[in-house]
Amino acid sequence: MTDSSTPTTATIPPSLSTCLDDELNALRDQITARAAELASTTPVTLQNLNQAMDEVVRGAAGSATLKRSFLDYFPPFTLVCALLCLAFAVLGLVALHEDPSGTSKLAAASGGFLDIAKIFAGAIVGSTTSLALAGARSK
Repeated sequence: MTDSSTPTTATIPPSLSTCLDDELNALRDQITARAAELASTTPVTLQNLNQAMDEVVRGAAGSATLKRSFLDYFPPFTLVCALLCLAFAVLGLVALHEDPSGTSKLAAASGGFLDIAKIFAGAIVGSTTSLALAGARSK
């Protein structure tokens, strides 16, 4: 039985250790530059250093707030379904508009286009519902 309070140290090969050191040095330089920028004319304080570390590590240097991406609100699957739904709906409506009596082959095909548009509309509802449920569970 091992003691869980004793930390285990991993052995890093020298080549990877060099890469890690290079990356950490680059981060240190970015943090130092950002802290100096935040302090402007005064000496760097702990508050400046903390803010700089937070911004650099989270990737938000230079911005006060994090903006969410459009794709955070709508997954790509939902967008593709929406575009296909609109495309097939337009095809179906154009076919109906060309022959309102419904006697041509084009008008007969419009029903198929509209059915496909309905399928994609259902996929939009399903994917949006799963996104809303996932958001509700995370809170």
